[in-house]
Amino acid sequence: MNIHNSDNNINLRHMRDNLVHAGYGYIIFGIWSVIKLLMMSTMQKEYSGLLSDSIGSSTGDYFLAIAITVAAYLIIIIFTLGMHLWIGYGAVRYGRGTGHRKYYVVLSVIGIIMTLVLLPLYFWNPSEGTPIIPDDTTIASILVDITLVFVFLDMIISTVRIDRLMKSTDPDGSSETRD
Repeated sequence: MNIHNSDNNINLRHMRDNLVHAGYGYIIFGIWSVIKLLMMSTMQKEYSGLLSDSIGSSTGDYFLAIAITVAAYLIIIIFTLGMHLWIGYGAVRYGRGTGHRKYYVVLSVIGIIMTLVLLPLYFWNPSEGTPIIPDDTTIASILVDITLVFVFLDMIISTVRIDRLMKSTDPDGSSETRD
């Protein structure tokens, strides 16, 4: 068998490709998160109503409130997109063999924990202490968040498997024999 087609090398290439795809998938989730935030803030009446209710009657108050709102949204968008790009491209680089830092694994674990901790908020309103009956868009958001957890898990599992396969492969590319 050709050393480039040994079982370990085939599995290693498969796991690397899987990690690259998961990294790009996470980047796409980041772009979707930004689009979703913009849609929620511009198309839902309760969000625009909050802004108009909090603004005073003077024109200066109105422009100040708009400027603060836009600045807050820009900060959230930059942070969200930056985090997704950082984690996603970290996974892509490691999957391609050009990155050696695995910070994205730690951030993925944090992302899993945050997503799972915040998931019950789709069903419970903590400020009022009442349950929430999810509508169609909320159910879609729940499914997207659960899919995000699977993308995180895929990145973590692929990274662990790549590390194990790399340890069991000699530097010349051949697999170690285990007796």
